[in-house]
Amino acid sequence: MPAYSNNHSKAPRRTSWWKVAGSVTGAIVTGGLFGVVVLSMFNQELTLPIPGANVPVQSAAVQETDVLVMGSIEEEFLLPAEEEMLVNIALPQQTYHFLQYGVFSSAGGVELAQQELRESGIAAARDTVDEKRVYAGVSSDREQAKLLSSQLKATGVHLILHEVTLPSSAEVHFDGDVTALEHYLAQSAELVELLSSLSASRLSELSPSALSDEEVAELGEKHQLWTESAAVIRGKLPDSLAQGNIVLETAMNSAVEAVNEYHKKNAKTLLWEVQDEIMRFVLEEYKMMGQGAP
Repeated sequence: MPAYSNNHSKAPRRTSWWKVAGSVTGAIVTGGLFGVVVLSMFNQELTLPIPGANVPVQSAAVQETDVLVMGSIEEEFLLPAEEEMLVNIALPQQTYHFLQYGVFSSAGGVELAQQELRESGIAAARDTVDEKRVYAGVSSDREQAKLLSSQLKATGVHLILHEVTLPSSAEVHFDGDVTALEHYLAQSAELVELLSSLSASRLSELSPSALSDEEVAELGEKHQLWTESAAVIRGKLPDSLAQGNIVLETAMNSAVEAVNEYHKKNAKTLLWEVQDEIMRFVLEEYKMMGQGAP
């Protein structure tokens, strides 16, 4: 019998490259399909029945509604500072009778008219709202204004009465006590009325009379109270009105100073200076109240 050896050897197994290629291709395809599924889930376009992925999808309309609600909340909390300061104030009854020198079609005409008045020693104010108008005087009393107009007409200056009435209320931006602002405006009206009366009445005279001690004392008392009220509201107006408030304070103080100088010197030119400053005050206040042209 032939002899068989137990130490026989096995041939080494060879790797099948077809199988490797197939495995790699399968992995790529599987990865690609998984990527498509994931992207579809993020884009909310999933159609395959994948377990655990059945999450309700919000419609475009619902998403749009959510965005609008968020926008309204932002608007509510991000209001401009000036809008939050808007208050309604009561104004004292104020009607002023301006002596209108003319209405001009150009800025050059306005400047020329003002120059003519000043060269004649008369006040000359340009309307701060309707900038084509030029005024030569003002009074809170109509009859007093007519007397002054007649006096100027005798010197060759022809004027007509133009009435300006401030509103009984207004909406303004103010970051403070509304009562303090109303008190300031009321005291302003009283002081303007006194100053216009003191100056216009004497300008209506052929030879302006001196002020009495009682008139000077009354003016000093009212001016002191007004100064205290002005200090309370100072710095509480927005930037859009702050410059106008400076104009008011400057005009009022200048008018009072001119009256005090007139009491010492009895010079008629100082009375016209009072008229100039009072017109500037009234017209600026009218502009600040936002009422448009008189």
